[in-house]
Amino acid sequence: MNKKKIISIIIPTYYSSEVILRCLESLKSQTYKNFEVIIVDGHSNDHIEKIIKNINNIKLKFIDMGKNVGFSKLSNFGRKFSEGDYLFFLNPDTELINKNTLSELMEKLKENPTFGTIGPIQIQHHSDPYLVKWIYSIPKFGLFKFLPINQYVRNFSKVFSRVKDKHNILYVDYVPGCALLIKKSIFDSIGGFNETFFLYFEDTDLCLKLWKKGYTPVLLKNLYIFHQSGHTDKFVSSDLKLFHFWRSKTIFYRIWGMAAIPLQIAILLTDSLSYLLLGNKLKSIFGAVFGFFYGLFNLNDYKPINKLLN
Repeated sequence: MNKKKIISIIIPTYYSSEVILRCLESLKSQTYKNFEVIIVDGHSNDHIEKIIKNINNIKLKFIDMGKNVGFSKLSNFGRKFSEGDYLFFLNPDTELINKNTLSELMEKLKENPTFGTIGPIQIQHHSDPYLVKWIYSIPKFGLFKFLPINQYVRNFSKVFSRVKDKHNILYVDYVPGCALLIKKSIFDSIGGFNETFFLYFEDTDLCLKLWKKGYTPVLLKNLYIFHQSGHTDKFVSSDLKLFHFWRSKTIFYRIWGMAAIPLQIAILLTDSLSYLLLGNKLKSIFGAVFGFFYGLFNLNDYKPINKLLN
């Protein structure tokens, strides 16, 4: 009888055939071998299923969703086919640099039951491990304490107003969904990723739900992951991505009460002005404005938006 797969690595894909092989090869080099890979594709039509057949020595499952339903739904659907006790959500345009990444993440997560989720540090270039791409802190505003926010976010803001560094571990506001390890039972207890988010902020929302239950998101400073990003630029315009960013950001602030509508409108106007000053086309402003109103009223009919912006 085969030993149960402890880690189920779930990779949501959308036109990722050009990058997926490097991701899978980096998994093959891991010292921790007790895992399975579940690829859930948003109906890319880029022959990705044929391409991954060339990968040996990895247990692979491929699922075509029939249409692009967004990161959250793709990831949650992959969880349904998982055999492991732990879930590792991984972007297809990433490469694990350290061969001991999976083993180190698993060890720390098992040793510390208060760690809700854990991940490596993102970098922009293989050659420079100190070039960190993101600061994993939820934006705080000068008027934050005067806004009508719930008690969890208020306490969260007071205690974790900046990233904390202790003993090679970064205690952060959130772990990015491009490389996020979590125990399946904990993932299920908070309802998985909120499928209201099509793209962006689903990882931040997940981690706030973990904070609410008393868990802490952390990153390991000695582990690095190369995140290429932008591999879908040929198929998804920057204006459409901006639309989804603003839609998700507005939904996130509305769910967690982190910014009143007037402040969000002020930020929208400021950002729109900056888009113009940076030489962006009017489509960028349309993307942001439509995204804001789609998020405000929780709209999800993307057909007219795709036609306009993509």
